[in-house]
Amino acid sequence: MNRHPEFLDPAYALRFLAILLLSNAISGTGLLANELQEIRLTRLRDLENHCPMVPPDNKEAWERRADELRLQVRIALGIHPVPTLASPQATIHGRRDMDGYSIEKVYFESLPGFYVTGSLYRPQSKVPSNTSEKYPLVLLPHGHWEEGRFYNASPDEVSKLLATGAERFVNAAINHMQAQCVQLARMGMVVFQYDMIGYADSKQISFDLAHRFGINDANVAPTEQGWRFFSTKAEGYHQSILGLQTINTIQAINVIGSLSDVDADRIAITGASGGGTQAFLAIAIEPRISGAFPAVMVSTGMQGGCTCENACNLRIGTGNIELAALAAPRPLGLTAADDWTRHVATDGLPELKKVYGLYGKPENVTLFSATQFPHNYNHLSRVAMYSWVNRLFKLGLSEPILERNFELLNKPELTVWDSQHLAPMGGPAFESRLLKAWGADIDKSVALEAPRSIVDGWRTMTQPTLTIADSLKGETEARIDRNETDYILRNQEGIIVARARSVGSKPLNESSANDRLEVRIVSQLGAEWTSTLISGDFVVDVVIADPVIADSTSLGEQPLVSNPRPSAAYTFGYNPAQLIRKAGVFLALSRHLSHFSPAPQDVVAESEGLFLALCAKLQEPQTIKQIYSNDNKEVMEVSAASSFPPKFLLEADTIRDRNFLPGSLRYDGIRGLLQAINQSK
Repeated sequence: MNRHPEFLDPAYALRFLAILLLSNAISGTGLLANELQEIRLTRLRDLENHCPMVPPDNKEAWERRADELRLQVRIALGIHPVPTLASPQATIHGRRDMDGYSIEKVYFESLPGFYVTGSLYRPQSKVPSNTSEKYPLVLLPHGHWEEGRFYNASPDEVSKLLATGAERFVNAAINHMQAQCVQLARMGMVVFQYDMIGYADSKQISFDLAHRFGINDANVAPTEQGWRFFSTKAEGYHQSILGLQTINTIQAINVIGSLSDVDADRIAITGASGGGTQAFLAIAIEPRISGAFPAVMVSTGMQGGCTCENACNLRIGTGNIELAALAAPRPLGLTAADDWTRHVATDGLPELKKVYGLYGKPENVTLFSATQFPHNYNHLSRVAMYSWVNRLFKLGLSEPILERNFELLNKPELTVWDSQHLAPMGGPAFESRLLKAWGADIDKSVALEAPRSIVDGWRTMTQPTLTIADSLKGETEARIDRNETDYILRNQEGIIVARARSVGSKPLNESSANDRLEVRIVSQLGAEWTSTLISGDFVVDVVIADPVIADSTSLGEQPLVSNPRPSAAYTFGYNPAQLIRKAGVFLALSRHLSHFSPAPQDVVAESEGLFLALCAKLQEPQTIKQIYSNDNKEVMEVSAASSFPPKFLLEADTIRDRNFLPGSLRYDGIRGLLQAINQSK
């Protein structure tokens, strides 16, 4: 029986042929073609992969992991450091006094020129002059219901919801989000329901771009006027729809939390589906949030299908269960339905309970499971949320807390824009200007916060491969002669081949700390090497092949997941870029050599090889002594960024480009990486 049926696929055969060609180039190393057949071809992770969490055994280990993960989230969302936000002032108008609550129209800027829009619900009773008696605040980012705040369910859907017991009242069945806001206000809380980008009144960036990119449009190249979302430039700066929506949430806390009747020390956030994604990410990075209730979203299954729920580098080495655990020990409420959350009670909740148990508060994470209903935030789920928020804020209300009917407002009554409050300009030209100004602010903010933010950024972006590269342990093959050693290191990320030879009279395994070990990254073993630097006692020639990825269809390009929509986050939100994968493999070799030989390592390389060496130097500075370019220049100084050829400055026209690296522009590219290394000395 064929042990590798995947080789029947022509695309796999092409990749295998490339590896065979590599074996011919390094035939002097003893690497045989039949050994290459044992290399595992893997598939990239995507948003549909099962993503379990393995909690640590003690609180200290979890808090170390939580700090690393929280930084990863902040970097991926483009808020490390937080960009310059607009003045925290809101325009509030159009108050309506209703039955037990009032509703007002609100808009304010988050980034300068970009507006957050929404509805503000308040308890109708007046707040006493005593400032200690203020209302808790509930933030409500909605999910992917058509038109969001303006949602109007079809008559057939309304009838179905009422017939199945999912809803009690016609108006709540028509717009469950409005029903939720009304009930929370009647319970004594201020509620701010705000629009996702492209929904309801938030039209400066289109719905099609924010949530349907790759279906109805394609990317356009940057111009002097700026660039657009999903471009390689935007991804290089970590500018994403998800990041901008998170910035909106941060500014909502600043703006609504500063109102005179709001208790800024009591803030909760809830939402369903895409709103649930925003809820658990917000509490992960915002210490001002007291608790979160993300409905029908958190699970080990599908991680977020929309472009607005994904960002490059966000879920590398992690998933929604572990991201939700960052709320601990603050209260966290979940719901499950007949969707990807159906198994969370047995696959996800126990792990969350274990994390909360490390703080002695396993009861602070709760699940309401109603898998007889499809994806929803229906009345039964909302009743569970009302009880949860009642306990969170110690409101003392009798439970169960059931909704009562309310007056439904329609789109003309809810919109924040009118003849006195004109909608701001939007569209592609606005978007390009916004991202260009945002990019300039990033450059300024990073420069002001350097070296901290640059070191954080580059360490985090290169860190995820270390756990992958560690799988090389125990998989090293070596043939040791008196003066020559051939290494074959291989794992699921790719293959690295090294040939070590002694310049002097003793073999590498008899080297001492006084010897000099020179590691040369070359295009292929046996190729002529033009460097005249060779002055070490031992020389190791290294070839690092591209990772062999089952999803990839084109050799020499970045492999992408099979998702037909060309959003970088669908691939690089779950997998390191190819450069980072190869850097991890090189670091594994460098570690191995340091264990095999006490001689300090100098690295000689050019182009891509220099980048791999720099990443290894940043992660483990004790492993590599110095790095030289092929023309013998030391590249450790910031000014030496010019040592890199123009085509290797981490800029790319397409996400398939070998040099495409999300986040690299945000942290000043090669120059920033060099600075991070120098600052880490």
